[in-house]
Amino acid sequence: FCIALLFPIRSFGVLIILVGVLLSGFQQFVGINVVLYYAPEIFKTMGAATDAALLQQIVVGAVNLSFTVLAIFTVDKFGRRPLMIIGALVMAVSMLILGTTFYTHSVGMGSLVCMLVYTAGFAMSWGLLGAAGRDLPELDSLHGDEYRRSGAMDRQLLGVMDLPDAG
Repeated sequence: FCIALLFPIRSFGVLIILVGVLLSGFQQFVGINVVLYYAPEIFKTMGAATDAALLQQIVVGAVNLSFTVLAIFTVDKFGRRPLMIIGALVMAVSMLILGTTFYTHSVGMGSLVCMLVYTAGFAMSWGLLGAAGRDLPELDSLHGDEYRRSGAMDRQLLGVMDLPDAG
């Protein structure tokens, strides 16, 4: 990567690589890990019982799965860029409202809705970036179908190599 910054390669520009790396980095900083991994603790802080907190965690997972599947079917129609912009705005607004509910000590159903909206916004936008891998063919319009097929083949091969041993 450092060599590419010093000596740009004509067929795969430094700007394209930089945008791809930055998008991947930003995806890690949006805070979804806190929502997904610490949701039961957050719900307990909001006053929910342990059983209710775990049930709400299941709801968060169902919303995540549903909106990821919805995004897979809509990304070709709308494009990744509009989905990412809208998703970032949805996540920002929902986190601002959630933070306000915590600040004013008025947590309740509104806080749960904010977390679900945040999760849905992530799954429809930034989450899809991770699901599609770091191979972003639309960033470089010079490559054709061969490039896209090779990226799909790379992901398939990586998926096969990541399978655990049966024995």
